[in-house]
Amino acid sequence: VDTAVLSNVGRVREPIPFGALGPASELWFSPPCRMPLGLGMGAATYEGRMFLMFRYRHAQWSAEAAARFADAYVDLLERTTTESPDATAPDEHGWHPCKLTTAASTGRQPASGRQ
Repeated sequence: VDTAVLSNVGRVREPIPFGALGPASELWFSPPCRMPLGLGMGAATYEGRMFLMFRYRHAQWSAEAAARFADAYVDLLERTTTESPDATAPDEHGWHPCKLTTAASTGRQPASGRQ
Protein backbone atom coordinates (compact mmCIF):
# COMPACT_ATOMS: atom_id res chain seq x y z
CA VAL A 1 0.00 0.00 0.00
CA ASP A 2 1.41 3.36 -1.00
CA THR A 3 1.72 5.79 1.89
CA ALA A 4 2.77 8.98 0.09
CA VAL A 5 2.74 10.59 -3.34
CA LEU A 6 5.06 13.21 -4.83
CA SER A 7 3.92 15.12 -7.89
CA ASN A 8 6.46 17.32 -9.62
CA VAL A 9 5.28 19.46 -12.51
CA GLY A 10 8.90 20.43 -13.17
CA ARG A 11 10.07 23.80 -14.38
CA VAL A 12 7.42 26.11 -15.79
CA ARG A 13 9.41 28.19 -18.24
CA GLU A 14 6.75 30.60 -19.48
CA PRO A 15 5.03 33.22 -17.30
CA ILE A 16 1.48 32.26 -16.30
CA PRO A 17 -0.68 35.22 -17.41
CA PHE A 18 -3.65 36.56 -15.48
CA GLY A 19 -4.77 39.26 -17.89
CA ALA A 20 -4.74 42.77 -16.43
CA LEU A 21 -3.36 41.39 -13.16
CA GLY A 22 -0.13 40.41 -14.91
CA PRO A 23 1.75 37.15 -14.57
CA ALA A 24 1.59 34.91 -11.52
CA SER A 25 4.41 35.43 -9.04
CA GLU A 26 4.02 32.04 -7.30
CA LEU A 27 2.92 28.53 -8.24
CA TRP A 28 1.41 26.35 -5.49
CA PHE A 29 -0.38 23.02 -5.82
CA SER A 30 -0.71 19.70 -4.06
CA PRO A 31 -1.86 16.35 -5.41
CA PRO A 32 -4.91 14.52 -4.06
CA CYS A 33 -4.29 12.66 -0.84
CA ARG A 34 -7.09 10.15 -0.37
CA MET A 35 -6.98 7.28 2.09
CA PRO A 36 -4.94 5.16 2.52
CA LEU A 37 -2.34 7.71 1.37
CA GLY A 38 -1.16 9.75 4.30
CA LEU A 39 0.86 12.42 2.53
CA GLY A 40 0.77 14.29 -0.77
CA MET A 41 3.63 16.59 -1.82
CA GLY A 42 3.53 18.94 -4.78
CA ALA A 43 6.65 20.51 -6.28
CA ALA A 44 6.98 23.06 -9.06
CA THR A 45 9.69 25.44 -10.20
CA TYR A 46 8.57 28.84 -11.42
CA GLU A 47 10.44 32.11 -11.86
CA GLY A 48 13.65 30.51 -10.51
CA ARG A 49 12.05 29.28 -7.29
CA MET A 50 10.94 25.81 -6.26
CA PHE A 51 7.54 25.75 -4.57
CA LEU A 52 6.90 22.80 -2.29
CA MET A 53 3.52 22.07 -0.70
CA PHE A 54 2.57 19.33 1.76
CA ARG A 55 -0.94 17.91 2.19
CA TYR A 56 -1.62 15.31 4.86
CA ARG A 57 -4.48 13.25 6.25
CA HIS A 58 -5.52 14.48 9.69
CA ALA A 59 -6.53 10.92 10.60
CA GLN A 60 -2.90 9.81 10.14
CA TRP A 61 -0.79 12.85 11.07
CA SER A 62 -1.02 15.37 13.86
CA ALA A 63 -0.25 18.97 12.92
CA GLU A 64 2.97 18.71 14.94
CA ALA A 65 4.08 15.49 13.19
CA ALA A 66 3.36 16.98 9.76
CA ALA A 67 5.31 20.14 10.64
CA ARG A 68 8.28 18.07 11.88
CA PHE A 69 8.27 16.01 8.67
CA ALA A 70 8.02 19.11 6.46
CA ASP A 71 10.83 20.83 8.37
CA ALA A 72 13.08 17.77 8.07
CA TYR A 73 12.28 17.37 4.36
CA VAL A 74 12.97 21.03 3.57
CA ASP A 75 16.13 20.98 5.69
CA LEU A 76 17.44 18.00 3.73
CA LEU A 77 16.62 19.65 0.38
CA GLU A 78 18.31 22.88 1.43
CA ARG A 79 21.44 21.06 2.62
CA THR A 80 21.54 19.00 -0.56
CA THR A 81 21.39 22.07 -2.79
CA THR A 82 23.57 24.45 -0.77
CA GLU A 83 26.33 22.02 0.24
CA SER A 84 27.16 21.22 -3.37
CA PRO A 85 30.68 22.47 -4.18
CA ASP A 86 29.35 24.24 -7.28
CA ALA A 87 25.75 24.99 -6.27
CA THR A 88 25.29 27.92 -8.66
CA ALA A 89 26.64 26.37 -11.87
CA PRO A 90 24.31 24.73 -14.36
CA ASP A 91 24.27 20.93 -14.43
CA GLU A 92 25.16 18.80 -17.46
CA HIS A 93 21.76 19.59 -19.02
CA GLY A 94 22.11 23.36 -18.60
CA TRP A 95 19.70 23.56 -15.64
CA HIS A 96 20.49 26.15 -13.01
CA PRO A 97 19.72 25.58 -9.32
CA CYS A 98 16.69 27.34 -7.92
CA LYS A 99 15.71 28.82 -4.58
CA LEU A 100 13.44 26.63 -2.46
CA THR A 101 10.23 28.40 -1.47
CA THR A 102 7.82 27.04 1.11
CA ALA A 103 4.64 28.49 2.58
CA ALA A 104 6.64 29.39 5.71
CA SER A 105 9.25 31.34 3.74
CA THR A 106 6.58 33.43 1.97
CA GLY A 107 4.73 34.28 5.16
CA ARG A 108 1.63 32.44 3.92
CA GLN A 109 -0.49 30.48 6.35
CA PRO A 110 -0.73 26.94 5.01
CA ALA A 111 -3.86 24.88 5.53
CA SER A 112 -2.08 22.80 8.17
CA GLY A 113 -1.51 25.89 10.31
CA ARG A 114 2.28 25.50 9.97
CA GLN A 115 4.35 28.64 9.55
